[in-house]
Amino acid sequence: MAGEEYKWSAGDLLHPRNSNPLRVLERMKGGFGAVYICQEQHGGRRVAVKTVIEDHLRDESRYKNFIHEAHLWVRLGRHPNIVAVEMIDTIDGRLCLLLEYAECGSLASLLQRGIPASRSLEIASDCACGMSYLWRTQRIVHRDLKPANLLLTGSGQLKVTDFGLAHALGKAGTKLYMAPEQRASVILDTRCDIYSFGVVLLEMFGGSQFVVALQNGWQTAQDLVESILGAPPGIRQLIHDCLQTAPANRPRDFDEVLVRLRTCGARTRSEKPHSGDWRDASTRLGSAFALAEQGVNLANLGRLPEALEYYDRALSLNDEFQVSETWKNRATALLGLHRYEEALASSQRALDLLAEDAALLDSETIRSIRQKAWTNKTAALAGLHRHEEALAACEEALRLDPEYPRLWNNKGSNLVKLDRLDEALACIHRALEIDDRYEKAWHNKGDIHLQRGELTEALAAYQHLTGLNPRNSAALIGLIQCAAMAGKVEGMEDRLRELERMDPGAYRQLLEAYQGALPENPVDPRSAADLCLQTGDYGRAIKFYEQALSMSPMDADLWNNKGGIPGLKWVGDDGATILGCRIENCIGGFWGSKLRGL
Repeated sequence: MAGEEYKWSAGDLLHPRNSNPLRVLERMKGGFGAVYICQEQHGGRRVAVKTVIEDHLRDESRYKNFIHEAHLWVRLGRHPNIVAVEMIDTIDGRLCLLLEYAECGSLASLLQRGIPASRSLEIASDCACGMSYLWRTQRIVHRDLKPANLLLTGSGQLKVTDFGLAHALGKAGTKLYMAPEQRASVILDTRCDIYSFGVVLLEMFGGSQFVVALQNGWQTAQDLVESILGAPPGIRQLIHDCLQTAPANRPRDFDEVLVRLRTCGARTRSEKPHSGDWRDASTRLGSAFALAEQGVNLANLGRLPEALEYYDRALSLNDEFQVSETWKNRATALLGLHRYEEALASSQRALDLLAEDAALLDSETIRSIRQKAWTNKTAALAGLHRHEEALAACEEALRLDPEYPRLWNNKGSNLVKLDRLDEALACIHRALEIDDRYEKAWHNKGDIHLQRGELTEALAAYQHLTGLNPRNSAALIGLIQCAAMAGKVEGMEDRLRELERMDPGAYRQLLEAYQGALPENPVDPRSAADLCLQTGDYGRAIKFYEQALSMSPMDADLWNNKGGIPGLKWVGDDGATILGCRIENCIGGFWGSKLRGL
């Protein structure tokens, strides 16, 4: 892939927002995304980090579809033949899937070395099991089933990956393996993937030359399967049926495929997949763990109400083991929903239960849960405007971990509310000493400088934050505030349009911030007027056009723009309410346009 599609390189140290630091070992093409093979700094475990390529980062449609795909992946739960999501997290403002690492690579690599027929049967059975699960539980159509998307573990087990990403990222699939109906605008079902599965079987039992022959139309499916002399007759017939042009002539689903594979001698594995449904869990404890894990990932996707549902289900199933961590995570989700009283109660519940969990958990886990529960308690008290209590809770948490940047940031935020700005800035600097990539601390630093009227320092902080994460809407808001307070409105319109595409909610927030910060007498009233006109602030647009016309009374465009302001209810400087466009504006606009010829 092109260099600009990657954000990180081998050797880079990544800092996920909610996970351990990761060292990049290598980067590679991963379907329609960028994949980085990483190693945890603490423990040495390897994990695959998948995210959108850089070119798609500002493409809102593709980015949102990637989030949707991540959500589907989480809701699947765990299955022995599906690559598991270890964590949904954010790194440098990019949504990332932290996936289990398949150390033996892909089936594509194995096919280059050649595999015996018995091993091919095992692989085919594993693949069909995974594909059956995708369709049966979530009605997912993979759309890009091919050897490169079938990974192998050290124990030889096959796992399907990248399901649905072709569709999520607006791609059709891979030409060599695509079903005929994928080239048309029709609704697809699992039989589309069954065709691709047939091509994979053809490649495993015949070789890549058969796939090329099929693609180029050199031979029919019937001629091809008759040429695969080393394959059992049942496999040849299955390949033939999977490769039928009409979907109705193929096996109806992967359950039927599995039955036919077993009649050919494919071994059925003993593992029973976890259904992902709490009501069908084999044990209450196992289900509670699975539900709590899904809750964390849903929360990291921003789907907080769903995350709360999973936490509550987990707590209803398991009241004996590690519930303190689930209560802590529940509090975090409630904070995101601004339900501060409930968040405070959940944080306290987590702290109360830690004593009961102490006999079952290691000391480091206990310390981590206690420290984060106190951190949540701090945030909940701050949300309730109980800032002195929040500071006391923050001090309690800092005694547990004085190197946790979020605590220093929270302390600084509470000090701001108490108008103790110098102390607050010192706390923010401490947070950034610990983690110089902590986005919220950079945001707070900019806000504090802005509140103190230090525009140069505020601007530098917001620009640094934008460099860390181009999707950080708070940074854009800060930049607009700085420019508006300085009377420099050039470029505001472009920033607003960019944010409107990226995050409509943040766009509205930015408009509010701009309207409150734009000075009464900007350096360039023309640009200020144009900006007000485009954002619907018609009253101020008229005011700024009048200022611009006092400086350039013969400017025809200014007269025309002023006269073209749509009807509105406007309160003039004298306090009188006037309905509709002012007549003199319209007249001025009409005659002003005549000045072009003078």
